[in-house]
This record gives sequence, structure tokens and C-alpha cells, in this order.
Amino acid sequence: MDNNIKHYLLDTNIVIGLWDKNPNLFDLLDKTNNIDYKITSRIMLEISQKEFLFLGDVPFNVTERFAKLMKHYVQDIYSSGDPSYRDDRFFKSDENGIPYIIKGNISTYTDKSLIVFCQNNNDLTLVTNDKRLIKCAKLILGDCRVLNLFDFLKEVEKFIQVD
Repeated sequence: MDNNIKHYLLDTNIVIGLWDKNPNLFDLLDKTNNIDYKITSRIMLEISQKEFLFLGDVPFNVTERFAKLMKHYVQDIYSSGDPSYRDDRFFKSDENGIPYIIKGNISTYTDKSLIVFCQNNNDLTLVTNDKRLIKCAKLILGDCRVLNLFDFLKEVEKFIQVD
């Protein structure tokens, strides 16, 4: 990844929140050369469940705003089969070097996959409004690699005009 570009991994609640409150933001982000955002396959699946247009009970199309996200799609590490990805990184060491496991704040498999994806891609900053995920991700990734929606908007407004 390019060091001059700020890279983000977006959670479902961020995408939905931006669509609701800042519907033009994704178009603005796509126009800047300083920001790149990714959405994992697992998150795309969650979003697609809200965005498919239905004819009766049969999905027949996706919305335009969902289709625009596809260029930011990345394969989720658990689905990729890449053996270089580690999923044991929830082990941390205390001040005496004794390892322990962080687990109490991770509520879903998707939460874990987002954190591990960021661990395996050091340029990524996780963006979520899930308070439990934020707490755990900060323990694992560090404070500077986890943002909520408000802080994300503050960062990106340096590069674009946010409404």
C-alpha cells in the first residue's frame, strides 16, 4: 500500500451511517487520491442483505450505491485460504511477558475478522461505531489504528469538503 495514502477498513455500521447522514461522501472519497477505503467480503455480504432489490421474494438487482462499493471490495482473510494470514493474534503479553488472550469484547466472527485483517495489513485503520469492537481493537491494534465515525469524518475532511 502507498504510504502517502490513508487506508481505512470500514465496518457495516459505518457504511450504513454514511449512506444515511453523508450520502455523497463515498463519491467524494473516490475522487481524492489521498484516501483509500476497503470493505471486506463479510461486510459486503452484511450490507448486501439490506441493499438487494426484491421482486417478491427473489433478489434481482443491487442498488446503485452498493454497486459503487464493489471497487473497494477485498477478500476476507478467512475466506481467502492464504496460509500467511494469522488468526492467533488475540494473544498479547503483559508487562512480565506472560501471554494472555483478549476475548471479552469481541461479539462476532465478523468483528474478529476485521481486527485480524487490520493486523495483517498494517496500513489499515479500522473504522467502526461498535463500542465493544472499538475497545478490543484498540487493545490489539493500538489507539491510532481504530476510529469511530466522528473521528473518521474529522480525518477525511482534511482532504475533502464534508457536509
